Amino acid sequence: MLLVFRIVAIGCAVEEAAPPAAGEEEAPAEEQEDAPAAQEEEPIYWMGQSSLPAGNPPTEGLERISATILAASNGRLVMEAKPAGAVCPATEE
Repeated sequence: MLLVFRIVAIGCAVEEAAPPAAGEEEAPAEEQEDAPAAQEEEPIYWMGQSSLPAGNPPTEGLERISATILAASNGRLVMEAKPAGAVCPATEE
């Protein structure tokens, strides 16, 4: 669970612009405005499988975590929660 939160925290971190190198000047404000807008990133899709069937606490917890991840990542990371046996046999996860 901590790993997921760390991944989300790293993905949400603000990237700082590198300072200009010695001898280089910053571009005038007019040139910066003409730059095209950043393209929207496509969401990343994950699939998680619970160890127990639907309706049991581990499955419901996985569904709540999935909703929290979606909200925390602003829709960039979509985790689909599946009950036991939906992706692979329950004893082989």
